[in-house]
Amino acid sequence: MRMLGLAKFIFRINVILSIIIIILLLLSHILANARANKEIKVMVLDTGIGYNDLLRPYVQYKNSDDYEDEVGHGTHVTGIIVYGNKMQKGSINLSDAICKNVKIYSCKYYSTKWSEKSRGERIADCINFAKQNKFDYINYSGGGSSFLFHEYEAMKKYTDNGGIVVAGNDRKNIEKNPYYPASYAFPRKNANNQYEFKKIKNLIVVGNIQRNGDYGDTTSYARNIKWEVGTNIYSTYPNNGFETLTGTSQSTAAYLHRLLKEKCNKKE
Repeated sequence: MRMLGLAKFIFRINVILSIIIIILLLLSHILANARANKEIKVMVLDTGIGYNDLLRPYVQYKNSDDYEDEVGHGTHVTGIIVYGNKMQKGSINLSDAICKNVKIYSCKYYSTKWSEKSRGERIADCINFAKQNKFDYINYSGGGSSFLFHEYEAMKKYTDNGGIVVAGNDRKNIEKNPYYPASYAFPRKNANNQYEFKKIKNLIVVGNIQRNGDYGDTTSYARNIKWEVGTNIYSTYPNNGFETLTGTSQSTAAYLHRLLKEKCNKKE
């Protein structure tokens, strides 16, 4: 009888322990989901993000080629996404930084070591990765005059699932003289003036203006384009450096900074 009673007691203890373990696993899952819901995930599709101490709280640095930037462009853009376009040489103001909920990841599409073909394939791979991993935003500063179907298709699927792409451009009317990916924001016609491809709706095209409101020398123009200051912007550079650069790439990053600040304020 004693043995039977002991067996029942052990059985009950095991049942209680199993219930406790299940509860703990459920709580862990709930907490993980809560953290994920608070995270704002940004992909910088560029030349990589080099190391800079000021970016460390936001950039998810890893030991990979994506976090090497021999050009410096991607690192400069990332600094603007984080701190905005008002930093000045000798007086780095960090008060306008985005919230710590923002997690920035690099997906490198350009390197001086890669062929043009591998760059094109890499862009689509990066955008597909952003869709699969539920990134909120892609900052894409770059492009060219060629319509790339695999890039268009990947971007359309990403934006159709709620993702937002903020894109730069290059010195022309991008409705009449296409510059992609920015020109994916407008429907494409074929030689018979018939629409071939629908425009990508969640693609924000940003033009460059100077601080006095004049158009920048490097900017494109089109209907429904957004405008942001991208002239003589001081920002981060690899190896804890800083540089002043100008272009729609800087405007694009500054506009995304504005969007992230608004989203941060809503989450708080």
